[in-house]
Amino acid sequence: MSKKINFTLENDLLELKRIQSPLNIFFRSNHLSKDVIFSIELILEESLKNIISYGYPSKEKHEILVSLEITNKELLLIIKDDGKAFNPINHKDPDPTKTIEERSVGGLGVFLIKKMADNLNYFRKGNFNHLIIKKNLT
Repeated sequence: MSKKINFTLENDLLELKRIQSPLNIFFRSNHLSKDVIFSIELILEESLKNIISYGYPSKEKHEILVSLEITNKELLLIIKDDGKAFNPINHKDPDPTKTIEERSVGGLGVFLIKKMADNLNYFRKGNFNHLIIKKNLT
């Protein structure tokens, strides 16, 4: 049973399908709960969709590095990309009192990530964004 998985994907939304199988094997082999799996899958999908859709204004190929590691009582997810700098922690949450028509487009994915993660950290080093997400396993 591997406690860590690393993979690289290109900045192409079709790549999200390619990583599903290795992720499912990792989740099953580590006996993660359905709730944790749901949260991590949603966090990972929303993060990667945002990076791919908004981080790369040109259509040039770029690599996104993803690492998942199970430590004592948490799952650590690290996403590293060379897209435009974007700190989701500083992103303003949508106003829940407004109707869908009144809200500006976007921001719900980042809001979900912030709500589902137990700890979220971001830093930019050189030309790379580093997003560190922790999810408690207990």
